[in-house]
Amino acid sequence: MSLPATGRLPLRHANRFHNRTDIEVRVVRTLDDLQRVFVLRGVTYMAEQDCPYDEEFDGNDLCAMHLLATKQGEPVGSLRLRFFSDFCKGERVCIHPRYRGDGILEHLTAHAFEIAARKGYRRMLGHIQARLKVMWKHTMSCDVRDEAEGFAFSGLPYLAVEIPLPEHPDTIGFKADPFLLLRPEGDWDRPGVLDPSDATVTA
Repeated sequence: MSLPATGRLPLRHANRFHNRTDIEVRVVRTLDDLQRVFVLRGVTYMAEQDCPYDEEFDGNDLCAMHLLATKQGEPVGSLRLRFFSDFCKGERVCIHPRYRGDGILEHLTAHAFEIAARKGYRRMLGHIQARLKVMWKHTMSCDVRDEAEGFAFSGLPYLAVEIPLPEHPDTIGFKADPFLLLRPEGDWDRPGVLDPSDATVTA
């Protein structure tokens, strides 16, 4: 998956990293990639933040979409997306300690925003550590929903932020081409294994 057309996404400095070719982001579709995600989260949340295992691996991983970022083949970042009625939730965002500040976060979130907008969502919810509020607001357009209503888990204070998503020009709707709906998540513009051999890409 190549980096989306970030001009319409709620990232403040996307163009700074847009032409990078050494970072790849893909939807997790194999157990090997899911294991890479779990290792990254173990390093970030369990080792660095002393998060208990049962809190980090909370029973939602097999009913969510995961994105994995790699740099020159090495796993360097991941995030999880869950989808609700009129919003999606971005969560479990983590960057390997050696690669923070290297554009990984921008690439991960650009793909998450693109996928969510393509699915028709116009807003994303995020629960962020309160100490990281300045970094998140520097990285993307987002609003703290109610700072006075912060909450805590794993011994850390959190805030809820709302990230506006633009209307996507190619939103996948109810009447979408049936073969497009059969393609792998996030790879809707390439004919899949079930497409007729003479199929053209349709929206």
